Amino acid sequence: MKKRAYLLTLILLFLGLQSKAIVTNWTGTNGTSWTLSSNWSNGVPGINDDAQIGISNTYTNSPVIAVSTTVNSLAFGVRSSGSITINSSIIFTVTNDITVKYASATATINILGQTISGVLGGTINCGGSLRVGDSTAPVTPTQNGTINTTYVVTLGVAIQRFNVNGSLILNTTSSSANVTNVGYSSNVNNPVFGLKNGTLDVLQNLQITNSAYVNTVLPGYTTTTNTGRLITNPIDNNITGSSSILAFGGSISIATAGFLDFCGAGVGSSTVVYNGTAAQIVYTTATTGLGVSPPTIKTLVSLVQGLKQFSLVP
Repeated sequence: MKKRAYLLTLILLFLGLQSKAIVTNWTGTNGTSWTLSSNWSNGVPGINDDAQIGISNTYTNSPVIAVSTTVNSLAFGVRSSGSITINSSIIFTVTNDITVKYASATATINILGQTISGVLGGTINCGGSLRVGDSTAPVTPTQNGTINTTYVVTLGVAIQRFNVNGSLILNTTSSSANVTNVGYSSNVNNPVFGLKNGTLDVLQNLQITNSAYVNTVLPGYTTTTNTGRLITNPIDNNITGSSSILAFGGSISIATAGFLDFCGAGVGSSTVVYNGTAAQIVYTTATTGLGVSPPTIKTLVSLVQGLKQFSLVP
């Protein structure tokens, strides 16, 4: 009986240790090394831990991952613009979501520009979804306060391989409408995602969503626009010889005022791969919320996968 009780105690202790995850924020106090404990607020994140960059503090040195590692989740905030770099032949695994978050309505808001990049053969494996913009709404306009302001979070990606088991989701949020000195007004959080180089392989869907779209039908209403933008080879891509490959296995959904461009105005080229095992619609011409730019774009269809239906929308 004592032996069983002892074993049970060990098991419970082990489970308790396993479930004790931490949240730790990047500080970059002593350089760029991801694995240096003093560069984190609560130690180096492990397999069960949540890593946060720019959520609760500003930083100067951006992290570089030089050893293959795994964390539970990764979140970027708006306190600092920066980058995360994955070195050659290194695999960075995030078990759940990678999220670029908006500022809370009470926080000091900075315009955010985050970059995920890789040196030569770097790889990211994301077990959840890649989310640009969470569900946080911006501050509601007041009579003498911030009125009709658009807060933008951006994420640029240039890495050899980025695998996402879930979906790529860009989410816009709006504040509540309020009466101000210019009439009904609202503020907006908008996401922008740019694939500059390398392969982004999304197992599920490409989604541009509005989790809080303000009704603009009210008399005298003025507002900024809900505009989530997903672009391959964006205009700020200046990587000579770059090639962006966007592969996805699900569907495309674009909410009101959202936009997806399969080939932007950068210096590189773009390829779209429809590789779902189920039926997919292949867009070869522009349609509402979706732009394509032949001949700089190459639309590829994997014939060994599911049935493809070509869109003939003019």
